[in-house]
Amino acid sequence: MKLQYLIFIISVVLFQQPANAAEYEAKLSLADIRQLSLPVSGIVETINVAAGAFVKAGEKMLSLDCGLYRAKLKQSLALATGLEPGVETARKEKELADELFARTVLSEIEHRQAELVYIEKKSKHSAAVAHSEELKWQVKNCDLLADTDLMVLDVHVNKGQLFNLKADKSLLLTVASQKNMQLTAKLALPLVHPIKINQTVKASVAGRLLEGKIISVLFRSDDTAIVTASIDLFDPLLISAKSARLIIKH
Repeated sequence: MKLQYLIFIISVVLFQQPANAAEYEAKLSLADIRQLSLPVSGIVETINVAAGAFVKAGEKMLSLDCGLYRAKLKQSLALATGLEPGVETARKEKELADELFARTVLSEIEHRQAELVYIEKKSKHSAAVAHSEELKWQVKNCDLLADTDLMVLDVHVNKGQLFNLKADKSLLLTVASQKNMQLTAKLALPLVHPIKINQTVKASVAGRLLEGKIISVLFRSDDTAIVTASIDLFDPLLISAKSARLIIKH
C-alpha cells in the first residue's frame, strides 16, 4: 500500500501542470509523412506491404526486377577481371622502360610509348571497375527498405508496373513515422510569451500526459500562429481523439 502511495506521489510531482503553463486545444496527427521512391527505374517485382501495414527498420517493402542490372554487372566484372593481366604486363614493361631510359639504352620515343600503353590499359581497367561499382549501386537500390519503423499509408504502384524514375510523380509508397506523432494547435497573436523551436512541452491525449518538443511555428496573416509539436506517442487509433491538448510552459 505504501509503495502504491509513493508511486502516486511521484506521478503527481512529475506530471502536474505548472502554474505558469497554458493549455491549447490541439489536433493529433501522424508525424514525418514521406513519399518514397527509388533512384533507379524498373518493373515492380514484389510488393511486401499494403496500406495500414507496420514495418520495422530494415524490412524490404518493395523491390524492382533487377535482372538486367545484374547481367550487366556480371559482364562488367568479367571485363575488369580480363583487363587486369594486361595492366600488370604494361606496368612491368613501363618499369623496364624507365630503367632502360635512365641508362640511355632506350630512346625517348620508345620510353614514352611504354608509358602510353600502360596509361591506356590502366584507364580501361579503371573505367570497367567504376562501371561495376555503378551497377552494384543500381542493384542495391532495386530494393526499398524501411530506414526506420514506419506505418504504410498508401501504395502507389502495382506488381508488374513499369516504374519510371524520370516520370512526374514517380512515387512508390507514402509512409509515416512509427516512433512519434504530432500535435498542432492554433494560438492567437500576439503571443504572451515567446515560443521557440525545440522548446520542451507537454501534451494531454486521451487522459495521457506525454513529453514533446516544438518542431515548427507558422505565423499567419489572420493574427494566429500554428504551433506543431512532436510527442512521444504512436497510436493511430487516437487520431480522432477530441481531448488532445498542448501544454506550453512559459
